[in-house]
Amino acid sequence: MLKVYYKNQTLNVNSNTSLEEVKKQLQLTNVYAAQVNNKIRELTFELAEPENDVLFLDLSHPQAVDIYEASLRYLVVMAFYHVFPEKKVRFSYYSSQSLLVTLENNAEFNLEMFEQIQKKMIALVAQKLKIEKKSFSLEKALEIYDAFGFENKKKLLQQKPQNKVSLYVCDSYYNDMHQGMVPNTSYLTHYQLLYRSSSMILQFPQTFHHGVIPLFKEEPFFEKTLHQTSVWRQMTQTQNIHQINNYSSNPKKNFDLISIAEINHQRQLMEISNQIADKKDKIKIIHIAGPSSSGKTTLAKKLQLQLMAVGVTSTLVSMDNYYLPLEEVPKTSDGSSYDFEHIQALNIDLFNQNINDLILHKKAIIPQFDFSTRVITHKPIEINTQVLLVEGIHANNPALLPSLSREQKFKIYIAPQHQLSLDEHNPLHITDIRFLRRTIRDLKMRSTNILKTFDFWKSVREGEFRWIYPYQQEADYLFNSELIYEFNVLKPYLELLLLEVPLMSPYFEKAQYYLKLLSWFDAWESDLVPHESLLREFIGNSPFYQ
Repeated sequence: MLKVYYKNQTLNVNSNTSLEEVKKQLQLTNVYAAQVNNKIRELTFELAEPENDVLFLDLSHPQAVDIYEASLRYLVVMAFYHVFPEKKVRFSYYSSQSLLVTLENNAEFNLEMFEQIQKKMIALVAQKLKIEKKSFSLEKALEIYDAFGFENKKKLLQQKPQNKVSLYVCDSYYNDMHQGMVPNTSYLTHYQLLYRSSSMILQFPQTFHHGVIPLFKEEPFFEKTLHQTSVWRQMTQTQNIHQINNYSSNPKKNFDLISIAEINHQRQLMEISNQIADKKDKIKIIHIAGPSSSGKTTLAKKLQLQLMAVGVTSTLVSMDNYYLPLEEVPKTSDGSSYDFEHIQALNIDLFNQNINDLILHKKAIIPQFDFSTRVITHKPIEINTQVLLVEGIHANNPALLPSLSREQKFKIYIAPQHQLSLDEHNPLHITDIRFLRRTIRDLKMRSTNILKTFDFWKSVREGEFRWIYPYQQEADYLFNSELIYEFNVLKPYLELLLLEVPLMSPYFEKAQYYLKLLSWFDAWESDLVPHESLLREFIGNSPFYQ
């Protein structure tokens, strides 16, 4: 007999008892995964160890949400397979933390088709169909992908062959969502479908909304950028990882793709500077805001140069210099740590006073904050430039500079909004690249190891939902800081860091997820990355940080 420890209970179970059976014995509902001896497991996992510490996970836990979301995507594609077998489905992340479901090759998707898919999904859930993980040879997996028309899955697997390939089988349907799955379709009752012209939106529970489905909000500005990015990736044939890896054959091809990405950044910089130049008689301050590791500082410094090229001079002020001494920083809601994402972690009164003085061309005593020592020094400055340029995560918050009118401000929101996928059914999370960028920068710039970055990340994400995302729609321009080649360049840096996460760390499973993700990319040398690239903010040797 095996022992199972759950909270204050101890169960004796037979060897090879599944977690789903344990869940039933405990009479638990609304759980979708479990943590067993510090490892995330599907509910179909069968216990074998003599002693098992088990924590069942509901949809307030991010890795349970990952499994639930992957299972929903599986359900959607299976519904299309049964109703419209000739249609090729693609997922991409969308506004309000939803998924946009489209058909490839601009195939028609009308309201009647949407209603048929809705009905089929409900029917599949009601049937309580078993979802079973099976292992296949490489040859057999490629044959299955061929039979189902999964062309991008096939090409990626041909690039990165494996001896054994795991697929999930449900009622003669086969697919792989690169994630664990729920035991059967009856678990998949919490979702919402919305019809949009030629597409549909799939909503599902979210960790940062306490395991419930968030209210869908139209975000036209954000949605337009995602659409433009998707169209641009189609034009450059870089929607899927295997397409990017196709550029790996020689350094010239590497250089071409890197150049395309950098030119896209330069195009956006030119658009911003031209818009500002057209209003230079009115604009007093340019705000650059965005979530962590979006590239705010590099954008600010490159924009200074671009503005000079159109005849606008500027002075840069970083809000990072306005952090308060540690004893004055607010604590998180549970009181366990300092909340550096809170706007009250900054000296907003001093910031407003300094900026108002500088706009009036008065001398201001500006703080200088050292992140490694948290020591604050001060230096006097005065300006004779036309505009001030302010960057920081809170730069678009209306609490800043209330004395200035809206037309005196030009607001920029920056974030990497990539629309990159492993294949048509497995989009990469938009936030992953920011976390991976930050792990490298934290070590290089702030002497912070990857475990500390993991520790901070939950608080960072909570702060983004509270302090940053509510104001992104106020921006005059949304700068997409994604670089289509960056996973390939970051891979060698990241693998070394992620391998440092020990087996017993609570972050081990997430580190393994990132290592698996990176394994699909070819590694590229960083020598081809231009010195002025935004990516240099994270990998080093940026002229803007010397």
